[in-house]
Amino acid sequence: SHFSLLSSHHEFFLLSSMNGALIIASLAAFYWNAFAHSLNSTVRTYLFHAKPTSISTFSSSIPSNSHVYKKWLPDSIPVVAVGNHDYSLMGPPIHVQAGDRLKLTLKNDVPHTGLSLHLHGLSFDGAFEYAGAVGVSQCPLAEGGEFKYEVTVNDSPGSYWYHTSSGHLGVDAYDAIRGPLIVHPTGSESLVNALNDPSQSPPEYTSLAYDNERILFFQDGFLSPSHVRYTQHMGNLVPPPSKNDDGTIVASSPWEFGSCNGKL
Repeated sequence: SHFSLLSSHHEFFLLSSMNGALIIASLAAFYWNAFAHSLNSTVRTYLFHAKPTSISTFSSSIPSNSHVYKKWLPDSIPVVAVGNHDYSLMGPPIHVQAGDRLKLTLKNDVPHTGLSLHLHGLSFDGAFEYAGAVGVSQCPLAEGGEFKYEVTVNDSPGSYWYHTSSGHLGVDAYDAIRGPLIVHPTGSESLVNALNDPSQSPPEYTSLAYDNERILFFQDGFLSPSHVRYTQHMGNLVPPPSKNDDGTIVASSPWEFGSCNGKL
């Protein structure tokens, strides 16, 4: 009986040791494969320099020979924007291939406002610290600060998007930067290279239109400054909500303009 108990105990111990060895070996193989994959992945680098600016609404959105019958917008709108791109009310499109490593640097020069950058829809496989969710995965980046995000895009090819966030901790929380993020299938490296570098792309290509693909990125916006709307919400002075043609509420406050691909 005593021997039988020891045998059972030893068998259990050996089984536990074997399972532990298998687990350690599996983890080692997992991290080695991940490391080897990262060495072979293409790195896509973007810089997002967020700062306040203003856009000229009509001059940047309609042809010069247009005749305006009714003008309801001011000559300019204050916004938070990313510098060095051609889209006034939208951030630059991001194109990656499945399996690529995406490195994004966010620089925040928005006064009195903390920011983060969230890649909406991505799984952040093994890199949740770069999810960009204020109060969940990171603190907001303070004014004058810089933060580097690094994510391996192990997600299904398709259309995603990104946006800055402040977790309602800044006066420009509603005037976030947004833009499309396109994950191309494996084997599309030459196309993705061309879309990220105009010098490598055919003259008829743009980052929003190529082959038979067209990207349409729609947004709604407000004319009033974000700190005014934030104060309204704090004081429960919210105006009547926006409704669609069926009477369904589509927004907590009435939108005052819309845009497509950064143009009104």
